[in-house]
Amino acid sequence: MRSTKRAVFLPVYELMDVGHQQEAIAACLEGAINHPRLRGRFSTACRAELHLLLGEPALAEPIYQEIYETKGIPWARLGQAKTLFARERYAEAQGHAGAAAGPEQPLPRRLRLAGQDPRALGKLPEGKWC
Repeated sequence: MRSTKRAVFLPVYELMDVGHQQEAIAACLEGAINHPRLRGRFSTACRAELHLLLGEPALAEPIYQEIYETKGIPWARLGQAKTLFARERYAEAQGHAGAAAGPEQPLPRRLRLAGQDPRALGKLPEGKWC
């Protein structure tokens, strides 16, 4: 009998709920081995988000990069932008956010999509970005 996605991911989410992010990362790695058809979800996005949550953007960036390079998924560029922003690499973060959201979006919108504050880049005065 095939496991449902919910049942397969439940241990990871339970660990996250109680604040055990390192154990959740280990559960992701184990889940990727035990459930090969869900390997991509376990070994990529879930792990990357957990690393960001733990304040480990340098560990999350290569995961997002691999997702983007292998699958071309735009949200992976936003993930990379978040990791770069967290490490104060603002120009690179801006480039990735722009690539993900498209050049037709204004900078504040692209950064909001990436979860970043353009005031940190010195691009907008305090009262003009809400």
